[in-house]
Amino acid sequence: LVTNAHFVSAQSSTFQLTNPESVRLLDEVAQLYKKTVIAVDASLAENVSALAEIAIDGTPVIKVPAGRDPGEADLVHELFHLKLIAEGYGFIRFNKPLPPAVETRLYQWVKDPIQHTIFFPRMKEMGFNPSEQIERIASNAQSGLVVQSAQPRDLSLVPVFALQMALRDNTALFDKFVEGKVDKDDIAVSRQAVSIVTKDNPKTPDEEVATVVKVLNCLIPSVGTFSLGPWEG
Repeated sequence: LVTNAHFVSAQSSTFQLTNPESVRLLDEVAQLYKKTVIAVDASLAENVSALAEIAIDGTPVIKVPAGRDPGEADLVHELFHLKLIAEGYGFIRFNKPLPPAVETRLYQWVKDPIQHTIFFPRMKEMGFNPSEQIERIASNAQSGLVVQSAQPRDLSLVPVFALQMALRDNTALFDKFVEGKVDKDDIAVSRQAVSIVTKDNPKTPDEEVATVVKVLNCLIPSVGTFSLGPWEG
């Protein structure tokens, strides 16, 4: 019998997963890490409902905004990220130092949307709307389209790509959202990057990283040329 015993909350309320498939996923993640999955309060961006992380001691953690309980779809979303990390879908390190804000943006708006293509179909089978969390994040993408000083101009394409990935099945909504806000040439570049993901359809860790490299070279050539290299250290 699979229960919620592998899910502990540091908040006042304990999160309960009601979908049997969600509970099985939770149990699978706990078994992969041989540790209980912990939910903790955290300071997150306004539109971020939850965030997966691995603690220093190897504990799988789901960070949630203080005082706000996430929905089950949000928890399942992060459980899938934890599952993939345990299966080898790791982290990307840049050998050329980038500003922390830029690295964060590349993870949140490039790597994650590509990884979503791996587990969103399964979330649909479980009865969830897999785009629920990313759509909430992307709904605030307009602020991300403002180019900050000392940042390359084409970094504004990154949130556009994330939004277009989230709305691949609803192109009309995407077109309506970006109308008058995003240059048509930028939309065309973003669409090219989405096509790369669709064509590659990554299913393994190596395929995912290879796709990320292609998309980065498509979206942000001003930052530099991205390529695969050996992991050192």
